[in-house]
Amino acid sequence: MIRSVVLACAVAAVGFVAPTNTAEAAQKHLPAHNKVDLKKSGNHELHPVKNHDTHAHVRNKKVTHVTVAHKKNGHVKGRKVKTSKRVVSAESDSETNYVFADADEYQVGFTAFVGWAFYIDGHWFIFWFPLDYVDGGDSGCIDADDLSA
Repeated sequence: MIRSVVLACAVAAVGFVAPTNTAEAAQKHLPAHNKVDLKKSGNHELHPVKNHDTHAHVRNKKVTHVTVAHKKNGHVKGRKVKTSKRVVSAESDSETNYVFADADEYQVGFTAFVGWAFYIDGHWFIFWFPLDYVDGGDSGCIDADDLSA
């Protein structure tokens, strides 16, 4: 009897702690602006993601969109996102960056970065650009904090 109660409590505790949706999925922030030459229209290869090709599309010196395609299964659906946090460093060439804003750098209602988010293998990969790099700015964006599958 005691074993049954302990087992039931353990199962309940694991179910309570385990994430149940992708809102809690890890986010990988990638500084894509230093991979793009805005003077050249066309496709620009971005950071490699396992078994996926990633490209930013430039037209008229602005990034119009980002595409991610699995090498066998085709395109991955993306979402245009925005944030007022400093999610990537302008000086960094690293593949994954986790630089977040200090309280004094955060301004409510101000968009600092626009990106495209793709849900791949349990992670959100977000390719970030400064607002002035993106055609249309932050129009049509959702807040990056609101990402869910």
